[in-house]
Amino acid sequence: MTEEEMMEGPLPEWAVGRAKGELVLGAQLPTRDGRRCGNAHIVDRYTTMLLDKAQFIWVVLTDAGTTMRLTDGEVAELFHPPVWVSDVNDVWRKFGPRE
Repeated sequence: MTEEEMMEGPLPEWAVGRAKGELVLGAQLPTRDGRRCGNAHIVDRYTTMLLDKAQFIWVVLTDAGTTMRLTDGEVAELFHPPVWVSDVNDVWRKFGPRE
């Protein structure tokens, strides 16, 4: 653990790291407007061509179990910058579809 991380305090029990505002796998995304969608986590990412430009598409799983595919701009519109990172397998187990 770095000195900077020690000064930031301990991680929540469910977190495995800090996102520091970056979009990374497992990042917890706090909603900007709960009327539009709830909190979510990034569970996957892939690259696609949009308007002749390669862009990331972020696969986001909400705490209600809804999966969304969003561009960087859409993530920024719906969510505040992430602070914490969760284990993606734990996120799927907690919020993924039930059989």
